[in-house]
Amino acid sequence: MRISDLVANLFDLYYIILVIRVLLSWLPQRSYGSKLSRFGSLIYGLTEPLLLPIRRALWRYQGGMQVDFSPLVLMLLIFVARAISLKLLWSLGL
Repeated sequence: MRISDLVANLFDLYYIILVIRVLLSWLPQRSYGSKLSRFGSLIYGLTEPLLLPIRRALWRYQGGMQVDFSPLVLMLLIFVARAISLKLLWSLGL
């Protein structure tokens, strides 16, 4: 396996985790200790460090809207970072 394949798979995995985060946000919150609650905590723990700064930056531009666009922005950033990283790795022959 090439390094570029590994990097692509890591970006894809994080993208999937982010989609799961969005889907979980649409479900009602489960009681503490349930398997879904622990799974949700893991997913939130993996995504919140990148979503929080984006959410803070967008806050002043959203004008009080109740829709959180930070996952959409992060998905776009993941797409761009993946493309740039892979082009760089391919140019280096990795």
